[in-house]
Amino acid sequence: MDSQQLVVRMPRATQILLTMAAVVIVLGGMRGAASFVSTFLLALVLTVCLAPLPGKLTARGLPMWLAFLLTVLGTLLFIVALAVILGGALLQFAHALPKYAENLVELRESVQSTAQSLGFDTAQFDIAGFVDPVKIGGILVTMLDAILSTLSSTALLLILLFFMMLDAIGFAQKADRALASRPRAYEGWKRFVHDTRRYVFITGWTGMLVGVVDALILLFLGVDFALLWGILAFLFSFVPNIGFVLSLIPPAILALLEFGWTKCLIVIAAYILINAGVDNVLKPKVIGDDLNLSLATTFISLVVWGFVIGPMGAILAIPLTLLVLHVILESGDDSRWLADMLMQKPTARAGGAAK
Repeated sequence: MDSQQLVVRMPRATQILLTMAAVVIVLGGMRGAASFVSTFLLALVLTVCLAPLPGKLTARGLPMWLAFLLTVLGTLLFIVALAVILGGALLQFAHALPKYAENLVELRESVQSTAQSLGFDTAQFDIAGFVDPVKIGGILVTMLDAILSTLSSTALLLILLFFMMLDAIGFAQKADRALASRPRAYEGWKRFVHDTRRYVFITGWTGMLVGVVDALILLFLGVDFALLWGILAFLFSFVPNIGFVLSLIPPAILALLEFGWTKCLIVIAAYILINAGVDNVLKPKVIGDDLNLSLATTFISLVVWGFVIGPMGAILAIPLTLLVLHVILESGDDSRWLADMLMQKPTARAGGAAK
């Protein structure tokens, strides 16, 4: 009896349990090597998105080697610049945290005095437990430091991106030959590439728009570290479902501690208006229903990938979920039902072929 016959005769429940055990082992291994895995996956997503760029530069008259180097070095320059700006702003914010603790004392006394005048018992109530800037700032610093460590791994990221981009030049021809007998797997890979490029590019420029507008509003209002909060809004635009809330909390609390409730409410209202306009009006018109992912799927992907590889997993949650959905689940007869469960419209195609 060979191994294939053994698998066929294995009870269905046993197959499911073995598959779940294998998934847990793989995710546990990824979590153990989260630093390297996050850098590798970032390089993979960047390669998928940037692969067509050398060809477009070549079509404009540049030699292939120069187009290739410009693409890789331009990407690394952007990442290094983002890491340097984010790191400098984050360091200044960490040093300034104790200053805001003093403002918190005044805010606490004001809130408790108002509550007492309204007849509430404030003996057991302490607003410091809810808006302690040191605690919230510590969480934010830890989270951004994890993202910064991935962005700062320039040597490893450069090596991975260089070889992945180099291999991507002839990937289409190799895939045509290698996957000729696996058309469903190849089609799944092309849908992953198409959906990932569309998602990253559209989310990237809309997130940059939101970040710039948010930073300008905060500068106008005089809120400290407006550049940091603008970068935060850009990065968190890639975090599904809760990214907007995460980007809103720090500047709103800072505005509250610096200027009081009026400017805090102005910051909240401005963020809501900008985010609602981009996420509910602009982005749906551009991206449409191409991704075909349900709200539950996007939230679960955020939790899972964030747990496995940290904050960078939350940023890459949608591309990594598209990879699993199209390349792994949709390409197999036994797992296609699970792909249908994860999609918003199981009968629809989740995007077209990559170009």
